[in-house]
Amino acid sequence: MFARFSNMVTNLFIMTSVIQEEDKELYQYGVEQICSIVLNIMTTVIIGVLYGMISEILIFMFAYIPLRIYAGGFHAKTSLRCYLCSVAITIIALSVMKFVKIPYFICIIVVAVSSIVILSAAPIEDKNKPLDSMEKTVFKKRTVFIWLAEIILLLIFLILKLDLFVVPISLSMLLEGIMVVLGIIKNKQ
Repeated sequence: MFARFSNMVTNLFIMTSVIQEEDKELYQYGVEQICSIVLNIMTTVIIGVLYGMISEILIFMFAYIPLRIYAGGFHAKTSLRCYLCSVAITIIALSVMKFVKIPYFICIIVVAVSSIVILSAAPIEDKNKPLDSMEKTVFKKRTVFIWLAEIILLLIFLILKLDLFVVPISLSMLLEGIMVVLGIIKNKQ
């Protein structure tokens, strides 16, 4: 999606002796990833602003992204498809938060089922990013740590009846649970 731009930037880096020619591919990939991350964050914030729910989408992102990084799951084949999936997830999460009143007991059930899926299956690797046994161990431990931290926070927010936090965290776990299942299905094909 950002191939031309990253190529231009890395060529500029080479011409100004910031990097060496043999490192071009690595830096080009890095520039593409940075552009992709910035675009995703900007789009998410803009959608949050349009929905009038900036706090909710930020809470959702802070819960979803760390779990997603370490638990893994479905990955799109191209960066454009990845971007479109991210936009769809953002819109789905915000639409549910805005238009559906989710009782606490439903949040608890959703979190319980999602937790079982995430903790039993994670990490889910992708064909483009296989994990060796050491990485699997590290990613599993980090997934459990992040999950536990989010569960503790969720319990605190439930006790304090802070819907602003309960629903976004619950939805983040639900959507990550779905991504884990989709990743398993994709890997079996």
